[in-house]
Amino acid sequence: MKIAIASCGEKTHDLVDTRFGMSRYIHIFDSNRPCEYKTIRTSSKMNHLESEIDAVKIIFENGVDVLLSKNLDSNIHKLILSENIRIYEIEEVSIATAIKSFNCKELVELKCPSKTKGIELFIRNAKKYMYSK
Repeated sequence: MKIAIASCGEKTHDLVDTRFGMSRYIHIFDSNRPCEYKTIRTSSKMNHLESEIDAVKIIFENGVDVLLSKNLDSNIHKLILSENIRIYEIEEVSIATAIKSFNCKELVELKCPSKTKGIELFIRNAKKYMYSK
């Protein structure tokens, strides 16, 4: 199982960035290899929505199964859920603590937010944008 976490830095002692789309890095851990992880620098654009979609593209392209995050836009939340990626809420703790909390089943899974008007169109357009680059 692959787990993604947005971060302020490149190391596991760095803090989780609770602003998923605006984070500087995304860490991807493989539960089969707990000591190994991949760190990807994000684009961090000025446009918040574009940055979030670019971050979602990173997790889609890396076959992520679980996202540990907080403060997701409801449309971005549904876009991630559309690919069957589970989302768990995490506070601003170190990356290592976040992974430990997930492995110990201490985190709460975030379910689908309430119905958002035009979500199907948003998802279709977001995926078109992601794969046009």
